Amino acid sequence: MRSISVKYDIHSYVEEKLCDQYFDEPYAFGIAGPEIMKPLRDKRNTSFEFEYDESTTVNSLICAAKRDVWGNPEFRPVNTDFAFYANGERYYPKYSVNLALLLKKYLDRKMTGEITLSILVSHDAGEVASEYPLRYSVYSHEAGKHNEPHIHVRDIGHKYDASVRISDGKVIAGELPPKLEKMAKKKILSDQVFFFECWNTMTDGLHVDINKHLGLIKY
Repeated sequence: MRSISVKYDIHSYVEEKLCDQYFDEPYAFGIAGPEIMKPLRDKRNTSFEFEYDESTTVNSLICAAKRDVWGNPEFRPVNTDFAFYANGERYYPKYSVNLALLLKKYLDRKMTGEITLSILVSHDAGEVASEYPLRYSVYSHEAGKHNEPHIHVRDIGHKYDASVRISDGKVIAGELPPKLEKMAKKKILSDQVFFFECWNTMTDGLHVDINKHLGLIKY
């Protein structure tokens, strides 16, 4: 058996931008949740020792990291990617690949006895529906942007981008040409309950009372 020191490189991001403040703002852990973020916060800038032999796979190392961070090698943290950082690149290997081979060819060519494991947590809720040529998304980091529950609508050519209010299908930011605006409105209103549920479960904004919007309750 041989041993290697595994150093953590832990970050979180929103909309392709690093947002490591999530680790320092417990009220804003985002859709990842405190069960994922709090243990990661404690492990930032630390390392652990991992023993391996010629038959050890990458999966064994990832399981060891999960045990070290969350206490459970079978834990499946949502929106979380594992990669290796070496030579200025992030490598996303197949978990079944032989670890010793990767160490020799890519990760520790100089035989330093140390490698870096990147753990990246996304707070993007992402795409929730599509209907050609439109894609419908919910962003997790919504607090302070718009006061009303809405869906982000883009065309596949990335020419148009708009925020469409769920309650009435009206564009409240950005723009869509009339034909696409009509299409988006029809889609959102026909699947209104689904989109409200996406807003309530996938953003860090305020939740809304769906029953009120459906006319089932008045106040």
